[in-house]
Amino acid sequence: MLVEFALTFPVLMALFLGFCNVVLLLAAKIEAGHAAAEAARVASITGSEWQARRAALARLEQYGQKPEEASVDVSMSGGWATAHVRIRAPIIAPGFAALLGGKPWDKTLEVGERRTAPVTDQLVYKG
Repeated sequence: MLVEFALTFPVLMALFLGFCNVVLLLAAKIEAGHAAAEAARVASITGSEWQARRAALARLEQYGQKPEEASVDVSMSGGWATAHVRIRAPIIAPGFAALLGGKPWDKTLEVGERRTAPVTDQLVYKG
């Protein structure tokens, strides 16, 4: 019985840690998407790329991401506001980053999302 446990435990731990890593990466990707959508929305309404970056970084701070570890690019052209947010997601299982294109000793991986929104000329309130 001890031999079976010794053979299956490492496999089960690797599966569990891999699952935890996937959950952390997906959570970071979702939050990057929310921040990008917020930045695109703010840029489309205000026309200010600076305010859009600030809104995205504020959204990421709510998630617990440090602003200096995030990258927010906002551009406006052709009637569209585009925001691209990249953040670093933690890796808890050693070597897991190598499976996703990183180096085996990486402790974080970069994930990013891009969102667009149509630029509005003015806010119209119909109440």
